[in-house]
Amino acid sequence: MLGISDIHVENEEFNRRWRVTADVEKFAVLLLSPALQDWLLGAPKNETWTIGGGHVCWVRRSRIKP
Repeated sequence: MLGISDIHVENEEFNRRWRVTADVEKFAVLLLSPALQDWLLGAPKNETWTIGGGHVCWVRRSRIKP
C-alpha cells in the first residue's frame, strides 16, 4: 500500500513467515543470509525483530506472571 513493499529473499517459507522492510534493500538482503533465515524460521511466532540504527531489538509477546 502507498509504495512500501516487503523485501523478499530466496526462501519462500521465510517470505511467508516474516515481513521485511528496509531503507536500504541491499543491506537487508546481505544481512538475511540463508543461515539467518533458517535461524529466524525456528523462532517462536510471538517474537518480533527490528534491526536498524546500530541496534537490534527483540520483542516477545507473552504474559508476565506476578
